[in-house]
Amino acid sequence: MVAIPKPLPRIPKPIHLFPDGHAENDPETLSISKREEALFSTKISKSAVEVVFDINGTPFDSDRFLVQAGMETQSGPLREGVKLGEQYGYHVRPIKGAGPFADPTIIIQE
Repeated sequence: MVAIPKPLPRIPKPIHLFPDGHAENDPETLSISKREEALFSTKISKSAVEVVFDINGTPFDSDRFLVQAGMETQSGPLREGVKLGEQYGYHVRPIKGAGPFADPTIIIQE
């Protein structure tokens, strides 16, 4: 009987978001081979935000993620077809009020 290898677990990589639109460690990289995915977090800022990939597409199945105040939201796995070196810019928008915006980026790596 041949042993079937178990798939590697996905590794959530925290991306701390702030209501002024920036993200810690910008740009952030996600590894295809390590099966990394984004873990969008407002645990530091304690402010609800929406992550919107509307600049040049999304590396995930969804292009929007709501992150409640003091919480985390997983992106899910990288979608099929993302390529090494691709860059995906996104907006971080505060749920309450308006504010300045930055354009953080996720870069895909081996």
